[in-house]
Amino acid sequence: MGYISALPLYGQSLAIAEKLGDIGGVANSQGQIGKLLMDQNKFEEAVPYIISAYHIFEKIGSPNVRIVARWLHQIKEQIGEKKVGDIFKKLGLV
Repeated sequence: MGYISALPLYGQSLAIAEKLGDIGGVANSQGQIGKLLMDQNKFEEAVPYIISAYHIFEKIGSPNVRIVARWLHQIKEQIGEKKVGDIFKKLGLV
């Protein structure tokens, strides 16, 4: 499955999880959307999804929090701390 066909499916998965109130499913879908965008070097688009997934995983005590934290670290390594800081500022996170 290519990136183009995967993104709408992850979007559908996110919508279903939200409708069902499945918070873990929401985090999983957001994380997968973020990772997909990250793999396409769309870091500015990826970060909000990954941050949201991180916060949900942390809140529910999921071990997946380590995975999305690693993705954030990888983004920082690829684009630099300043650029990540700029993205966080743009999102109102700092």
